[in-house]
Formats: sequence, C-alpha cells, structure tokens
Amino acid sequence: VNWCNENTFLETMEPVRGYLVRCSEAQIQDILDFCWSNCGKDYSHKELFGAMYCAIAERITGKENIKNPLGDGLQSEICSGIGARLLRIVDADVLKFGHDPQSLSPKDVVEICEQHGFERIL
Repeated sequence: VNWCNENTFLETMEPVRGYLVRCSEAQIQDILDFCWSNCGKDYSHKELFGAMYCAIAERITGKENIKNPLGDGLQSEICSGIGARLLRIVDADVLKFGHDPQSLSPKDVVEICEQHGFERIL
C-alpha cells in the first residue's frame, strides 16, 4: 500500500468520489499511526478476487456480509479495505453490522459513507 501526498496521487489517479469525514485530534493520530504501520504493504490481487467472489456469492445466495475467503488480514490490502478500516477508526459503528473490510468493494464503502451521513465533496 503506497502512501503519497495529494499532488503525487492526482498525477496518476483520478478520484471519482470523496467524502468529508470529521475527526478529532485523537482520531487523526490513530489514522496516522495506522497509515505509518501499514505503509508499504503489498496490494492484494488475491484479496481483490476474493472481494469479487463475495459480491457474486451475495447476489446468488441473497446472503449479506460473506467473508472474503482469500483475505489475509493486514498482510496485504486493497483500497476499499483500507478505506473501511480508516472509517472504523473514526466511527466504530461504521462496520458494526458484520462488514468484513477485506470483503468490501469500493461501492460498499460509498454506501457506508452515505448511510452514515458523511458529506460528499466530490
């Protein structure tokens, strides 16, 4: 997982959606600690395929919150998993309904942001 400044990120990526998440000073410190602790971890293509499997399995079975069979904790990560973990630092209730960060798609993270009333800024 690469951590870079905003300008470097915008040189290679195009954000499609963003939310304003208000944080206390303590939460900001927890977020920074999380980022420093996980900086440089590999991007998990395996976990990404597992998240796709979860989405397909949920549609077929009608069950929600299927656990990613290819997730490996924080050994490697995908972007939506990091986003979900950061949201959990800000609001522990964000993932209280059984959401597994390793099983969430970017669409799931957007839905969580909208359900919790985070202000859309992009």
